Amino acid sequence: MSVGVRAAIRAGARRTASRDGLVLALAFAAVGVVGVVGGQTLLRDAAEPALETLRTRPTAETGFTPSEVRTVADALDATTPLALGVSASVASGLVVLAGVLREVFRIVAVRTFAADPTSLTRDRLRPLVLPTLNGVVGGLAVWFLVGLGGVLGILAVVVGGAVAALFLATSFFFLRQEIAVENRNFVDALNESWRVASGHRLRLLGLGVAVVALTIVPLVVVRALFGVLFGPAVAWVAWVCFGGPAAVFGTATVTHAYTQLRTEPRDLDPGGPWIDR
Repeated sequence: MSVGVRAAIRAGARRTASRDGLVLALAFAAVGVVGVVGGQTLLRDAAEPALETLRTRPTAETGFTPSEVRTVADALDATTPLALGVSASVASGLVVLAGVLREVFRIVAVRTFAADPTSLTRDRLRPLVLPTLNGVVGGLAVWFLVGLGGVLGILAVVVGGAVAALFLATSFFFLRQEIAVENRNFVDALNESWRVASGHRLRLLGLGVAVVALTIVPLVVVRALFGVLFGPAVAWVAWVCFGGPAAVFGTATVTHAYTQLRTEPRDLDPGGPWIDR
C-alpha cells in the first residue's frame, strides 16, 4: 500500500471539522496566543535598548536620522503589537510553556486521529510526560539533522543540500506519530519513522508540500489581508486563530498517512539490511 495523498488530505479536512478537531483547534489557538505574546515580548525587550540608543545618541554617532529612527520604531511596533510589559524571564517562561503545551496537544491529537472511534478519551491523555519530552527532544533532533544534512550538502553541491534536507525530513516524517501511538523514545521513533517512510519518500514529500500549501500559504495571505484592513495586532490574532485549525489539519493528514503505512504488510528479513525501495 502506498500513501494516498488525496485520501489523506480529505481525511485531514474531515477530522479537522469534527468535534474533536474543533476542540483541539481551540487548544492550539490558545497556546498559539501564549507563544506569540511571549515571543513578541522577548523581541521587544531585546530591541528596546538598541532603539533607545538610537533615540538618545546624536545622528553623527549612530548614522540614523530622527526620521529613520521613527521608521525603525514603527517597524518594531508593527512586529510586536501583542508584546506585554513584563520581564524577559517571564516572557521566556511563556515561550517555554507554549512550546511544551503545544507538544502535549500534538501528542493528544495524533492519538485521537490514529484511533477509532474519534473521540477524546482518558486513554489518549496518558501517558503524556515522557511522550511530551521525547516529542520535544525528537523534534529538536530532527531539525538539527535536517539542518546539518542541508549544510553538509550545500558544502558539496548547492542542489545537494536541498536534496539531503528533504530526504531527512521525509525520513523522519512520522517521528511524532511513533512517539504518540507506539510510546517509543525519540531514538527508537527516529529509527522506526525511517523504516515506515522507506519506499514512500517521494509521496511523503508531495504530501508535505500539499500540507504546507494548504496551511502556511493561506495563513500568510490572511495575516497580510488583516494587516492591511485592521492593523498588525488584529493580523497577529487572526494568524493565531486560523493557525489552530491549520495545526489540526496538518496533524490529522499526516497521521492518516501514517495509519495507511503502518497497516502495510512488510516482508523483511530481520537479519538482512533494510533497502529503501
